[in-house]
Amino acid sequence: LLQIGGIFPLTGVLAEFGEPSQKGAELAIKDLTEAGFQVEMTSRDSGSDPTESVTAASQLVSEKNAQVILTASGSETIPVAEQVTIPNQVLQISYAAVSPTVSVLPADDGHDLLFRTNVPGTAQGIVLAKTAIDKGYKKLAILYVDDALGQGTSQIFTDNFENWGGQVVAAVKHSTQVQTTYVDELTQAAVDGAEALIVISFPQHIIVFLQEAMAGQFFENFLFIMAQQTETVTNAMGSMLEGVCGTAPAVVFTDSLEKFNVRYQAEYGTLSSPIAGNAYDAVVVSTLAAYVVQAKSETLTPITIRDQLREVAGAPGERVESQIDELKRARELLQAGKPINYNGAYTDVDLDEKGDVSAPIDVWCIKNGQMVTENTFMPNNFEVVGQAGMFFDGTKDFVRSQESPLGNLVADVMLAGAKASDNTVAASFINAGSLRNSIGEGEVTHSELLMVLPLLEI
Repeated sequence: LLQIGGIFPLTGVLAEFGEPSQKGAELAIKDLTEAGFQVEMTSRDSGSDPTESVTAASQLVSEKNAQVILTASGSETIPVAEQVTIPNQVLQISYAAVSPTVSVLPADDGHDLLFRTNVPGTAQGIVLAKTAIDKGYKKLAILYVDDALGQGTSQIFTDNFENWGGQVVAAVKHSTQVQTTYVDELTQAAVDGAEALIVISFPQHIIVFLQEAMAGQFFENFLFIMAQQTETVTNAMGSMLEGVCGTAPAVVFTDSLEKFNVRYQAEYGTLSSPIAGNAYDAVVVSTLAAYVVQAKSETLTPITIRDQLREVAGAPGERVESQIDELKRARELLQAGKPINYNGAYTDVDLDEKGDVSAPIDVWCIKNGQMVTENTFMPNNFEVVGQAGMFFDGTKDFVRSQESPLGNLVADVMLAGAKASDNTVAASFINAGSLRNSIGEGEVTHSELLMVLPLLEI
């Protein structure tokens, strides 16, 4: 019997995410049980607090012999990993930790016990930096929550924005506790000609300081990084958010997601959410891995479960989706010794060497009161494809007034692309679009090349 300990933020600043995540996990337990798997889950409230999360995890491991611990945000996930799961060699899966630190947590080095089923914030930081450059911003300020999410994602944004020629004039942190006013923080951020405010925070904080930022005319323009798509802020702020843009993990509509949505609504009478799907997937993938261990007549331990985690949710293997009948089929396939590839509700749950999943990132904007997607970046956009020995300035004022290294680079690439099909070509004009983005010194990602418009069709 697999014992799972589920820690959910049912109270505190993250409470709006607690109930749907717990419901998603409980639905997975119900579906798996009906499909013939033996699994139980004991739940605890984290209070949206790192200390309470550690206490809850310790109790679940010592009193309930939990072999898998589920955790929420990075501020809860990291201390639980450092103080409880890794020292006790217990498998941990987060369904909501966005912090980039989770991918490279020193405490997990050599252990490989920390995983997550939600998309890390690293890609969002890169995409928002690209979006800011594309919108013409040169000077920005950041207001971020002082936890693992805010600290890590703020740094990712700053590194990329400044690498592409922008300047972060202020990076101001605020407490994880909701304050009655953020005037001091806004005053610190509104300096040195900051053209917009980058917001890396949670809905309950944002509702307070965004109204103050607008009413006090600290900022007129805002860009958001959102851990999960949520309507809390838009419902509270209404028309004041018109024109605001940001990033969030994309919701890719697959057969697996459709089946999960139907099942969730039938069970609870409400629509599902990404965090509910991520919690569901965390329970399912750990249970499938545990079943492989048992099918091989091996001893069921957190380590043996960990060793099968990537095997049940990645190629090769027969595709299995999030539905009771599909889970029954998965059990039959595993019992017969055949590989499976579980495709989750909101991501494919293909866990990489860091224990992360990937998914597209949406750039959204509020238009006519609705959140609409302006652009979507695919996971391979963030692959490093080369090195740049210098900063290639692609700003309009620079490239339109003189011969530029970036212009020469694009011309060379156009010619090389044409020569690949006809070696007699002497000059090539493949795309008449103008340069619209810089390429920073150092590692060059696929997204950087895609954002330099004339390279788009190469």
